[in-house]
Amino acid sequence: MWWEIVTTEQKLFFGPTALEVIVTEKVDGANLGISLGKNYEIECFHRGQAITHVTSIEYSKLKYFLEEKQKFLCQILEPQRHVLCGEWWFVTFYCPQPNFFFLCMGYGMSSQVKHSIEYDALPAWLLVFDIYDKYTQTFMSRSKLEEVCRDKFEMTPIITRKVFQDKQELEELLNNTMSTYRKKTPHPIEGLYLKIDDDSKGINLHRCKLVRSEFVQNITEHWMHKKTVISFEIEQTIFFCARKKLKQFVIQNASDYFL
Repeated sequence: MWWEIVTTEQKLFFGPTALEVIVTEKVDGANLGISLGKNYEIECFHRGQAITHVTSIEYSKLKYFLEEKQKFLCQILEPQRHVLCGEWWFVTFYCPQPNFFFLCMGYGMSSQVKHSIEYDALPAWLLVFDIYDKYTQTFMSRSKLEEVCRDKFEMTPIITRKVFQDKQELEELLNNTMSTYRKKTPHPIEGLYLKIDDDSKGINLHRCKLVRSEFVQNITEHWMHKKTVISFEIEQTIFFCARKKLKQFVIQNASDYFL
């Protein structure tokens, strides 16, 4: 059943039946989420676990960040419905403005000290990449996300929008794209985040991630015996707070990471 799902999804991302794909940089961080409760109280989560600014040093800046950004949260999020998703950072020497904090809700990435890629040009504490609607169980389209977040939150950058003719095009993009956030010594991106949207409805239809082999090996070799090459993750609904699981499969040959 899983292999059938993967094959069906892949036909939409490249080949003769492919649709336009919005490609953004997948940034190396740690999952974080923030939403609004019934009375507009701000709720933060890391992979479904509630957190506050005293949970760990990693989140010590959340208090100040939320104080600065609470107005924007109330403007774009409906209580008990929406989730702002992003990549959370707490690495003071990476942030150009030490007193500037950024917020994220839903999914994101957070790192306390060091990332697999040592970024040196992060624009904010949070890089937004999605907004999730719990009522409709859909993610917002990239165009709608840009409209909602403009002048409020930084977003992960778009690398390209195009129809991919074959898997080689995607593989070349993955291997040859340098990270937007590594300026002093250029470094390849961790991975690609691919989305197929319905802009007429303002929602996302299909999503997946492609992760570089070096990154996957770094985080899995201790139990995968250095065999992992490419991890291809299909996200049908990755809302951890709702306990929807991220489906993933790992293969051995980079040339076969698409079936």
